[in-house]
Amino acid sequence: HLQSSESITMSDRKRKSDGRAGKSAKRVAPVAGVAALEAGIMESAENLNSVVDILNLYEQAATPEGKEAAMQALLRIFQHYKTIGRSKSSGAAEAASQISKWLHDQYLDFVRLLIADLSAAPEVQVLALHALMHLVKTEAASVPYKFPNTLFERVVAALVSDSLDREEVLGIFNEQFMQYDDVRHYTLKGLAKFIGTFHARDKDAMQTFANNAFMILHDLTFPATADNITNFYTQPPAEHPLHDLSTHRKTFSDCWLAFLRQPLPHEILKAILLSLDEDVLPHLAAPKLLIDFLTDAYNMDGAVPILALKGLFTLIYKHNLDYPDFYPKLYALLQPAVLLARHRARFFQLAHTFLTSPLLPAYLVASFAKRISRLLLVASPAAAILLTQMLYNLLKRHPSCKALIHRVGVDAVAADPYDAAAADPAKSHAADSSVWETQSVAQHYHPDVAAAVAVLATPALSKREFDVEKAARLTYASILQKELKIPLGDTPPAMVFTPPTTLFPPSDVARQVWSL
Repeated sequence: HLQSSESITMSDRKRKSDGRAGKSAKRVAPVAGVAALEAGIMESAENLNSVVDILNLYEQAATPEGKEAAMQALLRIFQHYKTIGRSKSSGAAEAASQISKWLHDQYLDFVRLLIADLSAAPEVQVLALHALMHLVKTEAASVPYKFPNTLFERVVAALVSDSLDREEVLGIFNEQFMQYDDVRHYTLKGLAKFIGTFHARDKDAMQTFANNAFMILHDLTFPATADNITNFYTQPPAEHPLHDLSTHRKTFSDCWLAFLRQPLPHEILKAILLSLDEDVLPHLAAPKLLIDFLTDAYNMDGAVPILALKGLFTLIYKHNLDYPDFYPKLYALLQPAVLLARHRARFFQLAHTFLTSPLLPAYLVASFAKRISRLLLVASPAAAILLTQMLYNLLKRHPSCKALIHRVGVDAVAADPYDAAAADPAKSHAADSSVWETQSVAQHYHPDVAAAVAVLATPALSKREFDVEKAARLTYASILQKELKIPLGDTPPAMVFTPPTTLFPPSDVARQVWSL
């Protein structure tokens, strides 16, 4: 027998008057009483008012254990009365219909509390996430099939909101749920919708949101072919668009494009650019749509242009993008500061790749050769080895520029027609210059640098090209380790050491200044 709708409605009003919105009365019912309340509800619908008590116990629980006990009881109750995902009972009597509607309102209240707990302590966040995903799966089990987007979009919005970093719960979400093709699709769809309406109130809020959203986007695995789309959290029918790879590409593209339109923090921007070429571009429905993002990044200051190189180059060579400023900008990046950049190895490996084409004009190759040669004057030993090997490979690939090695009369800055300040390689006059800078380091204190420079003097550059990728990984530490591994043999190294008798020798001008 069902209780009358009047008694349930009155109870509902009493719960609201008790202050469910923040002025709730302090109930003293222990958590252990949840089981008794649940048993009574399961036994008879006359006890449905106890759902209110369990909701209150859930909301006021001070420990994760108390939260979990009330949560599991509510899940079983709503499952038992087939309330999950249902707002009304068609064809039911008026009283039964009102009861069904009331119970559905309690279910929505429960969902609201779970969503709010995604901002609670980490342990409670995880409990709430699992409960919400259980509700998603249960609602999707309806006939005909319909994924509960309304509920799931609220979950996604809560996970990426700017209120706090959710590293722990997002890690669990990615590990346990993003492996499912339908969850990934609707997550990206919900995230794109949320980003479209998101406006950060300040930089800290943008940082928090960007961290949360990027954690989802960065960690997902995208299917390579339609044959890989087989793992579903819910059970869509065979003819559902979720089985089509183009559906997943579209949501993936929409989400990434929406995210990249945001004013992202530099650290997030650099992390995106590091993986963009391998993890994002191959899966976009239209990769050319990233041209504005990549060109804007390429024109920034600092390390961002270095990281944008690979993605921009991919659009040019694989997707026929016309970007005439690519090489002039690359030329402009060859400054002493790049030798100290964190991503120096990546930059020079990419630059070496970009200069491999035999179709590059001689003036452009000469400008790059001259700029590399000029950097030798301020390079560390590790960088000098890399630059010398790049220069050798560049001149070997482009025989028309070998004159830069042997040209006489241009052996100092004063006599050099090269204009280092010219932003346009075509106006640098590098083709009329020479790489005289290599002779300045021919007697370098480090033998590996001197040996690398000596190769430039071999007839017709007859040696094989160098492995620049290996040289790009050289550092002071790796060079030192290499030296320390060289056996000294039985003969001790020759040393001359005269103990000093005074701080300054008699001939030193400092002796005239200081009274010792």
